[in-house]
Amino acid sequence: MGENQAARWVSFGWNSTGHWRQSCEQGNARAQEASESDRGALRQERKRNLQLEKELRRKDKALAEMAALLVLSKKLEAFRSNREDEDA
Repeated sequence: MGENQAARWVSFGWNSTGHWRQSCEQGNARAQEASESDRGALRQERKRNLQLEKELRRKDKALAEMAALLVLSKKLEAFRSNREDEDA
């Protein structure tokens, strides 16, 4: 390591191996805290996603049921209309 480079390291506060190790460990600790926070947020987003999917399936079933009832009522109406025409 040249004298100029060593002077830059000292000016940044990297004058001992203990200091850089401490800085590195602190950085890793902050990254781990952020990672744990991200996992918690991800867990909540997944839970919300499951709730939304469940609600969507429920509404989809209700819509399919209503469509089937509408089709059946139209068929019944058409059937009754045909019987009235035949009776007349």
